Amino acid sequence: FYWSLMDNFEWAHGFEKRFGLYHTDYSTQQRTLRQAAANTWR
Repeated sequence: FYWSLMDNFEWAHGFEKRFGLYHTDYSTQQRTLRQAAANTWR
């Protein structure tokens, strides 16, 4: 895994920024594959 100084700026936004392969609903802890990620892996 790679780390950079820019990664620290994401921490300031908390859970507001959404990115990655899965979307997590924090109220139910349910994880679903994001549509953009699904299209990439087809």
